Amino acid sequence: MAPVIDVVLLAAVVVDLSRGSTASWPHGLAAVYIGLSVAYGHRMIGWADVRFAHLMGRGSAPVKPTGHDYTLHCWADVARTLLAGAIAAGIIVGIGWWIDDPSRTRALSDWLPILGIIVAIDVLWAVSYTVWPRKA
Repeated sequence: MAPVIDVVLLAAVVVDLSRGSTASWPHGLAAVYIGLSVAYGHRMIGWADVRFAHLMGRGSAPVKPTGHDYTLHCWADVARTLLAGAIAAGIIVGIGWWIDDPSRTRALSDWLPILGIIVAIDVLWAVSYTVWPRKA
């Protein structure tokens, strides 16, 4: 159902703004949520499934990666974060183009630098674990 929720959320934002509303912080947050949902959704559900199975006694304890494995995990997250940021930026730019009134969509475009900061932090995180791998 997650993809359906993403489509409904996107439609709600577009309809709201198409009817004359001025974009606000939550409109931009919706774009970021959709990007994260697409890029990280499957992994987050798997993460929760493993922990719930362990909690219910139907699975082994989750294993925390260390060393080189954790470094690879961090760089895979960078790729996911880049994908999430690209999706969110695409939605923001697309809505801005659709509405074609920069004064009403400024709150959306204000999210673009924030997306860059999020990606930069994730890259720094991965670099730090490349230089200083997580110990077992």
